[in-house]
Amino acid sequence: MTPWIGYVEIKARTPAARFWALKTDTVAGRLVMPADHLDGFGQSLTKSLSDRKLDLVTLIAATPVTEGCSPELVDAAADVDDSAPQLFGRLCDARLKTAARIREVSHDAIPPSDTLWAVLDGVAWPGLPQVLAASGDSYSSLYTSTDTGTLASGPWLVHLPEGSKMYDTIIAQDPTRHTGIFLHSALPLAELKRHLRRFTMANIPDGGTAPVYFRFYDPRVLLDMAAALDHANLARFMEPISACYAQISPMTLVPDYAHAALPVTPFDSEDSCRPRLACITCAPDPPPFKSGALQMSGAEYGRFQKLHKRKSQRSLARKLSLEFPGRDWVDYRTVSRSAPDAARQFGLTSVKQVSVMARAIMMRGPAFWESDADAAALLARTDQRAWQKKNALLQWLVDTHPANEVNE
Repeated sequence: MTPWIGYVEIKARTPAARFWALKTDTVAGRLVMPADHLDGFGQSLTKSLSDRKLDLVTLIAATPVTEGCSPELVDAAADVDDSAPQLFGRLCDARLKTAARIREVSHDAIPPSDTLWAVLDGVAWPGLPQVLAASGDSYSSLYTSTDTGTLASGPWLVHLPEGSKMYDTIIAQDPTRHTGIFLHSALPLAELKRHLRRFTMANIPDGGTAPVYFRFYDPRVLLDMAAALDHANLARFMEPISACYAQISPMTLVPDYAHAALPVTPFDSEDSCRPRLACITCAPDPPPFKSGALQMSGAEYGRFQKLHKRKSQRSLARKLSLEFPGRDWVDYRTVSRSAPDAARQFGLTSVKQVSVMARAIMMRGPAFWESDADAAALLARTDQRAWQKKNALLQWLVDTHPANEVNE
């Protein structure tokens, strides 16, 4: 039999049947179990859960676990037997009301059409204006600057009707480049541009009177918007947009409540992510929203900050998995979470400084400075700046591990 993974909704018949800490009888999440086919997977889940006084409310999405899936999932699925399903990832409250509804689709779900658009990022796509000019498709910058450099690195709106040449070019992009997003809207170019321009800047708490750049056209940011913004603010963005589509990559945070059979882990390959899109729609009946520039509340901004922290940890876990192959997947996740705090106590806060601390922990173990006097001495120096400490720690790693190549 083949391992299958399914995004399911389950309900406990009694409080004692809950195996989760959430204060709800109904949860959603991913379960893994071997089966010969989809029907068999559903039947096995139903029986196994029923034996534990749990009901399978619905099997929302399911797929076999193949070698092309996340290696973390493949390894976990290899240990699953047919006696009980195994939880992969976290559970969420199935009755939780969210501003956005998110489900996974493929590129086949968004063929070129009169209502299909893309917003592309000039920073992530060098030479984008020239590519757009050669495509023959209708396009326009969302910026009003006359400076060619500013325009080239800004967001560009492009129409993708049937026969669009730019469509195939966008689809072919590496998911890890995060070059832009798709959306469906019936507005003409000028009106859609006018609407989207309002969201290229945002007012944030403690940001002073000047708004900051807001890169909603980065797939990672778009998914963060769906999870962080209140219903009114998200509905304001989505007002003329029936759906947005974010390319999934190892660096995107897809919420636990998203309807997707496969998880998105930091260890996914680029090729496995290429056909995967997160379709975002707004929940119905939003509260009234105000016009003008996007104004984030303190709660919204706090949620964005938490998501940014998680993405930083995710990026570090992926980097560690590539530099130290063969370790347990839990090690990469654990170190990526602990390294920032470990580095901070010695005044190391930048991305590079935290990365070096993470490498040191992978090579010498947690709290390595407590058992090595030389490491403790160089980290405790008060006559050096943080970047100098980071360089000293790198040199110490090289000196104490000559067989290892330690790069910055």
